Amino acid sequence: MIRLGLALTLALSILPAVATAQAPAARKVLSIDEYSRWRTIDGAQISPDGKYVVYGLRYTNTLPADAKPVVTLRDLSTGTDLQIADA
Repeated sequence: MIRLGLALTLALSILPAVATAQAPAARKVLSIDEYSRWRTIDGAQISPDGKYVVYGLRYTNTLPADAKPVVTLRDLSTGTDLQIADA
């Protein structure tokens, strides 16, 4: 009987901590500035030999003149990038 009481007391003392740990984090509301920094990947391709990846990256939620497109060529063996602005 004492063990049951002790187990119940322990379970009730741990329960609030478990409920708090599982509560979802509050989500941040996006501002206009953050929304305009989203980027889109265009035309991603892998070379036939699998050594290189090329893709375009541009701002999504801006005027076309402000999209600032960049083409990136990534060497997968070295991890180095060659970026070409306004491509």
